[in-house]
Parts: sequence; structure tokens; C-alpha cells
Amino acid sequence: MDKETILKLLSSSEKSDKESQLVSLLTQLTSLEESNKVIDLDEYIADLQRLNTNLGQKYQFKVGDIVRWKDGLKNKRIPDNKLPAIVVDVLEVPLYDEKAEVGSPYFREPLDFVLGIIMKGELLTFHYDSRRFELYEKGK
Repeated sequence: MDKETILKLLSSSEKSDKESQLVSLLTQLTSLEESNKVIDLDEYIADLQRLNTNLGQKYQFKVGDIVRWKDGLKNKRIPDNKLPAIVVDVLEVPLYDEKAEVGSPYFREPLDFVLGIIMKGELLTFHYDSRRFELYEKGK
């Protein structure tokens, strides 16, 4: 799709349609860039195995623990990779996003604990999959 076609498509649409079309186009461009990269399959397989092992390593978190994303397992924008968060609640029964579709990385993701982060001086809480987090260690 060329630049003129993209601009014409975006200028003739409603705002919400523009946003979804833009996201779709950016996703397509990113996919094209990724598919053109040369991949070392041995390295890729080693990364898959390492990340899968890391995802399977579980911690018994408790309220008040300071945590951070495990390397390579961050799947949400916040908290930032380098910023710790505090465990506010550990859920006995995980929640699942009812709106996540089968093709989404969030489909059937168990949201089993609540983390607090500070944004603009306020404590905000969000639900996460605890398998993606580890205890925070200073300097790591």
C-alpha cells in the first residue's frame, strides 16, 4: 500500500475508524520488517526455551512484595521495564479478560494479582499475570 492510498483512506474515515486502520497498517508494516530479518534459528529456539522456562518459574507473592517484569516477558505498557511495582492483592481465583479474542496474547491470560504503581503522584492499580514477574532486586 503506497503513501497516497494510506492518506486517502485515513482522510475519508471517522476518527475511531482512522485509529483502528492506523493500528492495522502499523502492525502490517512491523510484520513486514520482522519477516525480512534473517533469523538464527538455533538462537531463536534457545530464546523460546529460556523464556518458556522463565514463564514457568513461579513465585509465591504476598501483599507488599516489590516486583518487576521478568526479562523478555513484559506484555503490557506499564509498569516500565525498569520500574518496580508493589503487590496490592493476590487473587485466589484468577480473572480473565472476557473481551480478549482467541488471536490475542491476552486470551485466557490468568490475571492473578494486582500491582500498584505511581503515576503523576497517584497510586494506580492494575491486574497482571504473576508468572511474568519476579521479586525486585536492587541493581538488577
